[in-house]
Amino acid sequence: MELHPLSLDRLDDFRSLTCFDPDGSCWCAINHYASIAMDEWDARCTGEGLENKAQILNCLARGFSPGYLAYDGGQPLAWCSVGAVAEFPILASRAQQLGDGGSRATAGIVCFSIRGDRRRTGVMRGLLREVIGRVRDAGFQALEGYPYAEAVLARPDGAHLNWVGYPSVFREAGFVDTGLQLENRRNWERPVMRLELR
Repeated sequence: MELHPLSLDRLDDFRSLTCFDPDGSCWCAINHYASIAMDEWDARCTGEGLENKAQILNCLARGFSPGYLAYDGGQPLAWCSVGAVAEFPILASRAQQLGDGGSRATAGIVCFSIRGDRRRTGVMRGLLREVIGRVRDAGFQALEGYPYAEAVLARPDGAHLNWVGYPSVFREAGFVDTGLQLENRRNWERPVMRLELR
């Protein structure tokens, strides 16, 4: 597995991993809106998802690469959106808890996307291991994940929420449950899991 930070020259690969639904183009942009109603989000995902794409282009324009693309044999395999907690509007409540210094010293993982033919083959685990190394090398003091609880993912209306990862995958990588919950519009159980890097 080979990782590269998202950059303008890799937008086509990024799109192939985040805009594969026949009825939508999310561009992994939901994490860059502080608050958005689901009907508005659905509307922004129609067609080419140009408003969502603009969010990602804005990140890159200000020098923030919001994650890593993973490749296997030169082909795009997976995506992990990760960066300083302070950079993601969707993590505003967690940034407030951490304070300005903490929210810049702590990285947060807000999305995984695995190519369809490689799901349930351990790619997420391997990608997480690689991302931990990259985040540590970048100088962050800690890395957090925000998966929905197993009970939520087991619900018929919650199974699709696995794009933020699985608690078991984070635990296997050494993350611990902080006992805190990440605020979310559904008020469903979503633990803050943390790995100290220093």
